[in-house]
Amino acid sequence: MIADNLTGRPVSCKPRAAAWRVFLTVGLVWTFLWPALPALAAGGYLAVACLRRNAGQCGIINEKGDWVVKPGFDRIGDFAPNGRAVAVKRHRPGVIDTRGEWVIQPGFDRVAEEWSAGLIKVGREGGRAGLLYGLADEAGRLVVEPAFREIQTFGSNRLAGACDQENRCGFIDTRGAWSVPPVFEQVEPFSENGLAPARRPGEDLWGYINAAGAFVIPPAYEQAFPFAGDRAKVRSGGLYSLINSKGQAVGRNKFAILGEFDPGGLAPAQKEIDGLFGLVNRAGLWAVPPRFERIFSFGGGNLAPAQKDGLFGFINRGGQWVIKPSFGNVDDFESRGSRAPAEKSGAWGLIDSEGKWVVNPDHLLLLDTGIARGPIQVFAENGRWGLMDHNGRWLLEPVLTASPYFADNGFSEAKVGNLYGFIDRFGNWVVEPVFQQVGMFRPVPVVPPALSSSVRASGEAKTEAEAESRGRPARRREPEPTRLVLPDKPAAPSPVPAKEDEAGPSARPAPEAVSASPPSGYIPPADPAPARRARPAVVAPAPQQAAPEQAAPEQAAPEQAAPEQAAPEQASPEQAAPEPATPEQASPEPAEPAPEDAAASRPEETPAP
Repeated sequence: MIADNLTGRPVSCKPRAAAWRVFLTVGLVWTFLWPALPALAAGGYLAVACLRRNAGQCGIINEKGDWVVKPGFDRIGDFAPNGRAVAVKRHRPGVIDTRGEWVIQPGFDRVAEEWSAGLIKVGREGGRAGLLYGLADEAGRLVVEPAFREIQTFGSNRLAGACDQENRCGFIDTRGAWSVPPVFEQVEPFSENGLAPARRPGEDLWGYINAAGAFVIPPAYEQAFPFAGDRAKVRSGGLYSLINSKGQAVGRNKFAILGEFDPGGLAPAQKEIDGLFGLVNRAGLWAVPPRFERIFSFGGGNLAPAQKDGLFGFINRGGQWVIKPSFGNVDDFESRGSRAPAEKSGAWGLIDSEGKWVVNPDHLLLLDTGIARGPIQVFAENGRWGLMDHNGRWLLEPVLTASPYFADNGFSEAKVGNLYGFIDRFGNWVVEPVFQQVGMFRPVPVVPPALSSSVRASGEAKTEAEAESRGRPARRREPEPTRLVLPDKPAAPSPVPAKEDEAGPSARPAPEAVSASPPSGYIPPADPAPARRARPAVVAPAPQQAAPEQAAPEQAAPEQAAPEQAAPEQASPEQAAPEPATPEQASPEPAEPAPEDAAASRPEETPAP
């Protein structure tokens, strides 16, 4: 109790103490729940799961592992934020909602993966004209007939670059009408400032046009990149520089390499004369003079990796060494805040922001898992992956045969042998490994209820009829999270039997499921050691080209590609891990591991054979 200065009456401190407790409680809740806020706002998360690949046995599960859409599709792509996903059935692509019902019937030859302005690109073969594209809306209505060689995504002004059947390009509106006539050879999307790079037929130089199709900045550049605010990167004479929205040069410096600006307004750049690296600000001036062999972006933090005399350390935004260069390889502090992987004498550990070892360098490889202050994935000597926290305590001992990567809801697909399930950020199994393919959990606006007669993710019920006759969902066993082994020849569970007109022609029952955590058995053969994370130098972007009318094989969406075509979130077991490589092939510099096969880039379209 204290006395009030005016009245002299005693005043209690309890309300203030209670207010502080509430404040601290809210802060703690916010710290742990903020990664899940998109899910809370969006309704929840769903993932694609396949009992067998390419056999009409792909469906959709919720975060408990229950089917919300029973298996009956050959392939299913990732859900977009609007709750729509491209699906393939009987070799024909269409679009389904979160209940598995067709929104766009499978009557097109190709369906793109990306939505823009509430529209999705669909394609049909046009005879001699080849594949022509149109647009469909979220209700499944065809709003623009397939008549274009190419349609790009819509910009903030709701205009999209498009090319006619004569390969002349301009911009169309959401009804398919020409807003900018097709008089250009190549165009790129509009930026927020209303300018778009464009190139006229028969010319090699790029300029910038407005929404009326007039050149605001005349063609004068070998490359012209989209504006970010009031700055754009251009190339002329083989060197890069910055211009403003009036086409005026920003600063006098020219660079052999110019990277992207981080949120703090700094970009890595290479000096044209001696090849040393520094940091450039948005005025085109050297904020950190070029005196490093390599330098990398700060991202969202205040420490950036830099190389001097062949060794890596960390500098601040003023260019001073905070952690002196003494490591053969490092990753950044961006996602873990106070910890960064570092390599010395061929072994990896964790250092703090002062460069002190928190986890001694005793590990073959340490990688990020994509969660801020989340677990760290460890590639062990036994050729398997595990998880540890930022203090080096094991969360999941090395038993996984593929590298995990976590979605926004804190769940990661996890592979044991040849089967996939899901684990949480603490290494606990939340969905048992019984699938041949899974995709990452994606936020959707509405999560439908679990099927009352569905088989749960454990796959212990053999048929839908059996589960229905028992009047309850199939029982699910919880596996031991840290020492998971499988008996010889693991098999997938039996699917929910679909009606003959709903199942694909190749759909057939799968063998009965095995227990995910038997007391004994062998550990499946390990993948070869993956490549160390190579941190490449900042590279100049490739020249801008108009989007080709036919996608490369690795850009083909679910219909064209076999198991290797799907990205990790698109349910491909081969793609959930980085491409393995022997330690001798490892690069000495860190970079994000590429998923296996074609998972490095999302399939853009879903072609039919």
